[in-house]
Amino acid sequence: MPTPASQTALFERVDATTVTSLFSGGEVRILVHGHVVYAYQEDDLTHRDLAVMGLRGIGIRGKRIAAVCRVSESEVTRVRRRYEKGGTAGLVRAPSREGLSPLSAEERSRAIAMRSAGASLDTVARTMRLSLPRVIATLDAEGLGSVGRGHRLRTHLPAQLPLTLLEPGPPPADEPAAEPETRTARAADDDEELRPGMPLAAGTEHRSQYAGLVLLTSTLCDLGIVPALEVASAKRSEKAVYSAPTIAMTLCAGIAAGYHSLESLHERDAYGLGVVLGTERCPSVRTMHRALTQMTATYDRVALHRELARHLARRAPMDVRVFGVDIHFKTYTGKERIDKGWNSKRRLAEKGLADVVVTDAMGRAWFREPVPAGSHLSACLGPMAEQLRVALPETTVVFVSDRGGFDFDVLEKLNAAGVKYIAWVPASVNLPDLATIAPAVDGIGGAVFEHPRMAHASRLIVQRDGDKLLPLCTNVDMSMDVVEVVKTLRALRGMQENSFKSGRQRAGIDHLSDRGKATRASDDRIIDNPEYARLKEELEQLNETVSEIESCPERCTQRGKWTSEYVVAHLLQQTTQKRIRDVPARVERCAVEPDAQRAWLCTTKRDLVVPLRYLVDNAVRDLVDRLGDSLSATEREHDASTRARTLMALLQAPGTLRFEKRHVVVTIELPLPPAPHARIARALEAIDELQPRFTDGVRTVRFRLAPRVTCGSIPLAPNPA
Repeated sequence: MPTPASQTALFERVDATTVTSLFSGGEVRILVHGHVVYAYQEDDLTHRDLAVMGLRGIGIRGKRIAAVCRVSESEVTRVRRRYEKGGTAGLVRAPSREGLSPLSAEERSRAIAMRSAGASLDTVARTMRLSLPRVIATLDAEGLGSVGRGHRLRTHLPAQLPLTLLEPGPPPADEPAAEPETRTARAADDDEELRPGMPLAAGTEHRSQYAGLVLLTSTLCDLGIVPALEVASAKRSEKAVYSAPTIAMTLCAGIAAGYHSLESLHERDAYGLGVVLGTERCPSVRTMHRALTQMTATYDRVALHRELARHLARRAPMDVRVFGVDIHFKTYTGKERIDKGWNSKRRLAEKGLADVVVTDAMGRAWFREPVPAGSHLSACLGPMAEQLRVALPETTVVFVSDRGGFDFDVLEKLNAAGVKYIAWVPASVNLPDLATIAPAVDGIGGAVFEHPRMAHASRLIVQRDGDKLLPLCTNVDMSMDVVEVVKTLRALRGMQENSFKSGRQRAGIDHLSDRGKATRASDDRIIDNPEYARLKEELEQLNETVSEIESCPERCTQRGKWTSEYVVAHLLQQTTQKRIRDVPARVERCAVEPDAQRAWLCTTKRDLVVPLRYLVDNAVRDLVDRLGDSLSATEREHDASTRARTLMALLQAPGTLRFEKRHVVVTIELPLPPAPHARIARALEAIDELQPRFTDGVRTVRFRLAPRVTCGSIPLAPNPA
């Protein structure tokens, strides 16, 4: 500690090199010439602001203060403005006391006694098992509280330190004056503490390692994510710092950046991802969990998909749309006893979750609906057709499905509703001789589908592939020939399988994003009755014994009388037959195992997260189509093998964002050879004509590719000689 005589000299020769800081155990210590002048807890924002203004009062520049106190330069500027407006009182912000229930008389007396004995507010709250805001509100009324979080500020500034050091003065010569900021309606007055969701000011440029993700977020805005969330009632409270669209954008951006779970977002750069969203920092993982819980409380899954489908339909109006319908199964590897479903990839029954997904000819997902793991595809066609008819009222819908979607009753209902279908026919259906319909050599033939259960007009189409005959049926009229029908079926089924594979890699659509608590109950699932199986086996053995005795007359009768062996076997046979009639063949598992339980996974968050993952995949496909040939390695039209990889590299590339009042300029840094670099640069500039929107939905975005780094652009180091 400097002596009073040396205090003036100590601060007269202070500069940026003499101010340092130490971080240990959550405590920040600021040193000047090696002497501690401020010490406070890292999360104590009020005392941090006091330290910021104390350092500024002794002539330290804002950039150095930001580095020492671990804050942004804009935060230092805001602290200075609050001090200029309200002095030291403007830096002291007591937390909100609204809605806090008061302490009881006994709790109040105990809290006052502990605080008077020297205990900190945190210690009082932790010892009495009370919330810290309630303790602060009670003790503040008694004059025993503290500003901020209740931490003790240990300031070691000399008592004779001139007060003029803390008075606001002109900024240093090398520190430019801050430009005026623009705040949205979500921000409060100027003396409010800067919150993590505070929008970035106009006229500034920020660097981010996620700059390429603005391509994705602008495409999500074009796909209608903001109005869809509003229509689906996925909202947050008015007091929330981050709105529902910001939470959704953060999740989608994290997925595209390679973070396939909420927990993995711990690894992201909060500032860099926040810049992409236009805020000081992105939401924390805890905020994401809390926000998703709030959004799913009133979330309407059907309304979300319906609104997104309307946006897709408006972009390219069509009179006839062909959709593929299939069930996507995700294996569950946990210990909970959930329902099993059929995993077609491994061809066995496994525990897991299932979704029925409707995709178009380009692989974009239009609807996704969670279904029980053991559901049949045919039972899902009707609900999916109804949702599509509501979203596309003036469009003819054609459904393409695998063999699991074939069911006479379901196809009859689809035809009555005006929905067309193309489906493979399973081998379990009784069909006429297919060889008479298919051509003699490899090819495709067709005929009228005549079946007792087929009441409407339909065609049976058979494709010959060597010795194999592959049947399918459709109610599409003769305007589409048999060859076109088979091509449509194979193209849609192949595109859907490919979309699942690519979505698994790019968006993690099959990740179990919510493995929360499971609901358990008595297992009432139907199983084979072991008692019935035992009696049936016993009856079969008795039948064999009686037949064996009857085949031998000597064992059946002796001296004109039935033998005892035959009588006993015959009586046991009749008794067992009567017993087996009263025993059900299938019973609930809990009737056999009283302690058996089943479980249902808590998938409330997954119902919102998974559609957003499919939306990310749709946005990536949209960008591939939009950028087109510029993503190819060469200018040849058929060279499209590298488009997806180039786009993912572009999305995950760093760069800078310059915020203006009416637009945002995004400069993406991606090292490429000269020719591909020029093609992508032209394609990004061409996007300006579409006027893509930033995440705020107001400003437009202009995408640019940073100039290539060449030998001539690198400055040479001075010659030491």
